[in-house]
Amino acid sequence: MAKYTSTKRFIGFPYNTKLKNLGVVLTMANKREHIFKDTKEALENEFDAYVFDTHIRVNKNFKTLGMDNKTIFDIEDEKGRGFQDYHNLTKEFIQKVEGVTNV
Repeated sequence: MAKYTSTKRFIGFPYNTKLKNLGVVLTMANKREHIFKDTKEALENEFDAYVFDTHIRVNKNFKTLGMDNKTIFDIEDEKGRGFQDYHNLTKEFIQKVEGVTNV
C-alpha cells in the first residue's frame, strides 16, 4: 500500500502537473486466491473511488504476447475472457475520462 501511495504522489510530477490519476486496475486477478481479495479490499478501503470495478483476470494465453509481437486481439475473439476483460476496462476507462472532463 505504501508503494502505491508514493507512486500515486509521483505520477505527473514534475513533468505533467495536469495529469490526473483515474485509478488502479487490478491485473493477474484470480478471485479464488486470498491475495486478490485482500489486495482489492485494502485498495478499496484506502482509495475507494480510485479502484476500477473491472479487473483483468489471469490468462495463460497472454504470457507470450510480447515475445510474439501479438496483441490480445490477435489470439482471442470477442468471446475470450481476456478480450472481454479489456473491453470492459476500456468502457469503464472512457466513462471515468468523460466524468473528469465534464467536471
